[in-house]
Amino acid sequence: MPPIISLTMIVRNEEADLPACLESAADLVEDIVVVDTGSTDATKTVARRFGARLIDFPWRDDFAAARNEALKHATGDWVFWLDADDRLDEDNRTRFRALARRLTDELAVWLFQCVNVSAGEGGAATSLEQGRLFRRDPRVWWQYRVHEQIVPAIERLGGVTHRGDVVVRHVGYTDPATRRAKLQRDLRLLTLDDAERPNDPLTLFHLGWTQSQLGDAAAAVTALERCRQVAPPNLAIVARLHALLVRNLRQIGQPQAAFDACQRALPQFPDHAELLFHQGQLLTQARRFADAEASLVRLLGLAESPGMAMGEDPGLRGYKGRCALAEVYRDAGRADDAERQWQLALAEQPGYLVPAICLSDLYAAQGRWEAAEHLAERLAEQGRAADALLLRARAQMTRGDFAEARRLAEAAVALAPAEPMPREILSHVLVLEGRDWPAAQRAVREVLLRQPSNATALSNLAVVERQLAAARPPQPPEWGGSIIVG
Repeated sequence: MPPIISLTMIVRNEEADLPACLESAADLVEDIVVVDTGSTDATKTVARRFGARLIDFPWRDDFAAARNEALKHATGDWVFWLDADDRLDEDNRTRFRALARRLTDELAVWLFQCVNVSAGEGGAATSLEQGRLFRRDPRVWWQYRVHEQIVPAIERLGGVTHRGDVVVRHVGYTDPATRRAKLQRDLRLLTLDDAERPNDPLTLFHLGWTQSQLGDAAAAVTALERCRQVAPPNLAIVARLHALLVRNLRQIGQPQAAFDACQRALPQFPDHAELLFHQGQLLTQARRFADAEASLVRLLGLAESPGMAMGEDPGLRGYKGRCALAEVYRDAGRADDAERQWQLALAEQPGYLVPAICLSDLYAAQGRWEAAEHLAERLAEQGRAADALLLRARAQMTRGDFAEARRLAEAAVALAPAEPMPREILSHVLVLEGRDWPAAQRAVREVLLRQPSNATALSNLAVVERQLAAARPPQPPEWGGSIIVG
């Protein structure tokens, strides 16, 4: 007799997301348990429509407690968990069914890839592995208030961890305001966990990660350094810990410390995509172009792995890595090679604006105004009017016509008010022009509302606030530098 699988969920006011989730998963399982922590909308009605058993459970600032309540009511041999904003497409439904037929009575947990789809151009996403399917056992319980864990409980009992080929798509981060609210909630719960479990490496790691996503790189470095001191070297998060530490050291303006952290980590994790990416950019900034090229060529040549590193941006192994390599060639005076890499990046990910901007900047710097305008026209023909305006705004910056650049950037903001890039370029224009510092401050802060960890905006904010405080002639930074991942 095949094993019975219970789907467990915790929900609150999820009437908008829950139908799509259950439509993708309800027929894959024999039992559905939904724990509701206080919905005031039609969430319960939706759940009942799909045959779920509903359990009311008061919210206690503890996701593990709610998941354990669902686990207590599950009747299956195996437990599969989803959130309301998770989805399985048809290919992954087929893979799940095939995996379900292979399940035995062993104490085990199966890791699935979870792809977090973020807001912004180019369909930005990160991928991480999570223990999504596990053998039900009375000794196995969830831990931690947030970023709750089931794998440690399985492993402590001598159970095994398998890697599955199922991919869960998580769409809960597409709205920037919702994402920020969730991060602020997570930070509060992680602070509680840190007070209760001082020096717990998983808590410290997630604390640093959350602070980084909220744009507080200095606090992130503190938490991540604490984590580095106490984390066992074989802990699954260690490689990601090093990459996050490097990123945040870069963001607080400590390139040498960031490079040292790369050098510490890469001997242990020589094929870690984000570490190679950061090392390549740091070497570029140090004008060690041959070494930077070697690091990024290695990144682009990485073989496909059964599962990407925790939190890895898949674009690093492709179009984002190519953009970084193009920067090496640009700064080394190899304009033709740079142009080729940006063209390849644009061909791979046509919706990613960075290579289009960099190509347009290259053409403008070379006086190839027709090529720059042709690129803008291509974007306009693709229905990307705001992006075309941004390319034209940057071309006008190169010409020194800041008034026209500002007009074009403001028009792009009006066309795409929710996107960060138009506001980022408007802030560049205002900072470079150096005439309207209050407007520049507003523009930079608008970027940071949407992307709290945007390194360029954080740097520009410091410049703007110095100018406002000192009321002296502006000393704007150069524009068009490296992009820090995240």
